[in-house]
Amino acid sequence: MKAWAITEYGPSSNLKLVDLPKPVPRDRDLLVKVVAVATNPIDYKKRSNWGNLDPTGKPTGPAIQGWDGAGVVEAVGSKVQKFKVGDEVFFAGDISRQGCHAEYVAIDERIVGKKPSSLSFEDAAAFPLTSLTVWEGLTDGFGLDPKNPVTAEGKSVLFIGGAGGVGSIGIQLAKKVFKIPTVIATASRPETIEYCKKMGADHVINHTNIKAQLEALGINGVNFVYDCVDANTHWQEVVDVTLPLGKIVVITGLNDLDVLALWFKRITLFPEIMFSRPLYLGDSDDYTQNEILNEVSKFLDAGVLQTTKGSTFEWSKLPEAHDSQESGKCIGKQVALVQ
Repeated sequence: MKAWAITEYGPSSNLKLVDLPKPVPRDRDLLVKVVAVATNPIDYKKRSNWGNLDPTGKPTGPAIQGWDGAGVVEAVGSKVQKFKVGDEVFFAGDISRQGCHAEYVAIDERIVGKKPSSLSFEDAAAFPLTSLTVWEGLTDGFGLDPKNPVTAEGKSVLFIGGAGGVGSIGIQLAKKVFKIPTVIATASRPETIEYCKKMGADHVINHTNIKAQLEALGINGVNFVYDCVDANTHWQEVVDVTLPLGKIVVITGLNDLDVLALWFKRITLFPEIMFSRPLYLGDSDDYTQNEILNEVSKFLDAGVLQTTKGSTFEWSKLPEAHDSQESGKCIGKQVALVQ
């Protein structure tokens, strides 16, 4: 099969389209023929060994990249219960295993969802990683329950970086599924401001002078902050606008945070990474990611959520998509058909 892989960590030019054997599924695995994929910041971070993710400093063999896709089940492992051959699925994956930027991927059924029937494979591929990241942040981090709207009554949330992949689905889930009354997002360019509004944000403000802008809107603070960018960039402003007993979810930039700033307001800091469950739950069935993706699929088919696909790229130009992702200028998600 064809796959985008690296043998050395480094720049996007290290990505090579190579021929590799088709993966063999484990007992709980699906063998999926990948139809479409998407990119995320984790792709360039894993490719470049950002933050010393791999302490050895060298990939084991050709390492296939990419953790967002959609496709069709071609074979199943001996203990698979949730899917059958021919099912259309979407998924993120397990960062400790081979990625899905390939013609085939083997992936544990417990972290796979049923593809929304109303969406193309390209549109579906845009959702898994970011949807899981946000859903886990809203439930595990903020303590909200989409089946119990009382948990969100009177609450407000601020998304730092509302026009990216996480922010764009975050605004929608917070407003339309978790029913948070006041959803605010930051954006700085005319096109990103408009995009946040399209996703459903009640207010869109700039990344700087956050407190003053909120006060101008008559908002003296927020219960929740979901930081979709490097948390170090706006940390003190985020702490300042978080109400006492509030909660902050961060997905990157934990290394230099002054956590003492949270103390007197008793603010809870929650680091979110959707790879935790696949990495550490082992043989447990308490993954929840299959259930989360199936819920997201239902909301997409019902028209509650809209696509976050912002742009497409050619499969042959994946290294350029990495560069675009690394620029920090992407609106929504980048997707491609595998061909």
